Amino acid sequence: MAKAFAYLVVGLRFPLIVGWAVAVAAAVLFLPPLPSSGGLADLIPAGSAAAHADADATRLFGYPLEAGVAIVQRDSRDLPPAVVEKTAHEAVSYDQSPSIPGLVAVVPIPNGAGVSAPAAPSSPLAAAALLAGAQRHTSTIVTYLDFRSDATLGQQVSDARAYAARYLTHVVGVTGPLAAQYEQGQIINSDLPWVELFTVLAIALIVGFRFRSVVAPVAALACAGAAYVVATRIVAWGAQRTGITVPQDADPVLVVLLLGVTTDYCVFFLAGMRSRLAEGAGRLQAVRDSTARSAPIVFAAGLLVAAGTGALVVARGGLLRAFGPGLAATVLASMVVSLTLMPALLGVFGGLMFRGSLGGESSSAGFRLARLAASRPVALLVAAACVAGLAVAASGARGLGLGSPLIGEMPASSDVVQAGAAASAGFAPGILAPTSVLVVGPSAGSQTAAGDRLEAALRRQPGVASVIGPSTQDAVAVAAPRASGAITTAGVALAASFGLLALIPLSQFRQLAIIMAVGVMLDSVIVRSFLVPALVALTGRVGMWPGHQRVGVTDRRPSELSDASR
Repeated sequence: MAKAFAYLVVGLRFPLIVGWAVAVAAAVLFLPPLPSSGGLADLIPAGSAAAHADADATRLFGYPLEAGVAIVQRDSRDLPPAVVEKTAHEAVSYDQSPSIPGLVAVVPIPNGAGVSAPAAPSSPLAAAALLAGAQRHTSTIVTYLDFRSDATLGQQVSDARAYAARYLTHVVGVTGPLAAQYEQGQIINSDLPWVELFTVLAIALIVGFRFRSVVAPVAALACAGAAYVVATRIVAWGAQRTGITVPQDADPVLVVLLLGVTTDYCVFFLAGMRSRLAEGAGRLQAVRDSTARSAPIVFAAGLLVAAGTGALVVARGGLLRAFGPGLAATVLASMVVSLTLMPALLGVFGGLMFRGSLGGESSSAGFRLARLAASRPVALLVAAACVAGLAVAASGARGLGLGSPLIGEMPASSDVVQAGAAASAGFAPGILAPTSVLVVGPSAGSQTAAGDRLEAALRRQPGVASVIGPSTQDAVAVAAPRASGAITTAGVALAASFGLLALIPLSQFRQLAIIMAVGVMLDSVIVRSFLVPALVALTGRVGMWPGHQRVGVTDRRPSELSDASR
């Protein structure tokens, strides 16, 4: 089957090149691009207890108890009384007559103790009036903003800044989870071209140096570019049809994944053809042999990775359900492009790619090292060392903090982070994105003893900075607020692709860059080069069961017979 596929692809090399060019153009013209942002609601499943609680709180209180965008005013020596009074007056006036499109209401909350307030605010206006009763010692005011349901992230942040500039003083900045998400999108959009540029340059240098060719990396990048355009447009189209929002973090990851994985697959075809040309085979025969040998490897690898990432479709969270199948689609696109377009390009331009670069690829030192690693005593030692190393590295996985603290991932110079730090200093960490516990039942508000016990139990939980409830005098004020040579070359290229995600100055991308780059290099240098040969040496033919136990000598090429005789 592999040989038949090779003959078919090489025979159709010209139609395939034209066909992929048409497919790329059609994807750009008729399929939607990836969206620039997604909402926080996509981080949790729609039917979860948290989603139900949020909806119930909005229904019972008449407005959301938490907000994703907030304005922070702060003076460590206490805000002047005139500033506090102005903030209260402007909030009350705005609630009566909104003047900024999209901004419905504002809810200012002071951090001063002894706030005199009604037992429960019936509206954002009542919560805004809390400032009028606040004591003079108020160092921080967090103004939560309520927007229309159709307001975009950009509109919410813009409206918040407009309100702060028009009505408030002593403003540190606009912050909150949604503001951080919007700013992250802006950073990604501005830095993504640099990630793309340096990833392309890194791949060109690595592939060009490995094969001592200028045309070879161009062919690999042409395949990666075709796969990127087609895959991202298909992912966006699929998400649009299924109603799943693609996270804004997807674009940089898809860029490096497609460039890296497609290059990884293409390297196998390049290495195979170069080897056959060095043995004296003709151009088309070299392409056929390389395709027949590499196609099953690329096909199996693509299916394995696609199945692994696509399995996230069963996840409950909307973010993972969108991200997993999206990654699977990109890997499948990379596989299909590599299996068809790369052999076609080799069939047409293969003679130019390796002209004057067909020298020997393996050194005697490398052969001796590989033979030593494959000996049973050394193989046993290598396997044991690798397993021990993996166990040590994985020992801290259970304590790994998972999640996506949107504000904490921003650069320290961002006004979102600075305003968030000011709010935390004036109130408590987590004030901008608190966890609300909704207690529903007959006379729940009058059961003070039970409420006190609940608050005490919550305060004892690890990570809880502060609990504000019915037993706290200013509880109502704060209750209102609302992610081999060919093998080594492919691994280095893939690691470099992921490593360049660190160019985006967001913590999650730098962490992902380090994790993926180190993981790929460990896989390429340690696992593939030492552990896998060691395990093969230890298991021998038993490890190939139930596949073929024998390899016919007549099926080997001259170079393989030479290696066997050694």
